[in-house]
Amino acid sequence: MEERSHTDLESSIEELEERAEKWDTGTGNFVLYVPGGCGAISFFVGLTGDFDLLLGGAMIMGLSLFIHFYPKRLRFKKDQMLKALEIAKVEQEKEKEIRARELEENALKKQKELKEKYAHLRTFAKDAEWYSFLAGTVCIGMHRELVNAIKGVGYDEKRTVTSKATKLTYKYQPYLNARKTTSYKLQVTFIDDRVNAFKDL
Repeated sequence: MEERSHTDLESSIEELEERAEKWDTGTGNFVLYVPGGCGAISFFVGLTGDFDLLLGGAMIMGLSLFIHFYPKRLRFKKDQMLKALEIAKVEQEKEKEIRARELEENALKKQKELKEKYAHLRTFAKDAEWYSFLAGTVCIGMHRELVNAIKGVGYDEKRTVTSKATKLTYKYQPYLNARKTTSYKLQVTFIDDRVNAFKDL
């Protein structure tokens, strides 16, 4: 949007310069020297006592001078627009630099968070389990933290507690089936937070 506005502004500046050139080389000079000259003659003749000639000559001279200086007005406006365009471009560059810096900082922050997360998860895994985690697959013995990191939050928890162990069963990856009810793609059973069994649903 901003780049298009800059283009529109540049087009307006070029149009102003073209109009100024046209008035400089054509209409402006013609009006100054032809009607303007006649107006000057009428004005000076009117000084001898004819008020109508005096007033009419003054009006024609004033109008011709206004038209003659019209290109200067156009160029003044063009200069103002050029300054505005320059300021807008500088501000745009600053905004780009700020956005680039923010993106870089966010990327570094996410990289750091991911590194810390992986370092934390690594403490729960043996080598084979860690390689399986990096491949995005569940394996026997994998810790529940790693399964959740791969498959997301577990649903429909079923828990069985005995004197020897705690058994937990979760369903993962919910979706709407053809009957518009929730089904799941995977079921995992944990014993003491380690995968004991899993099956596709």
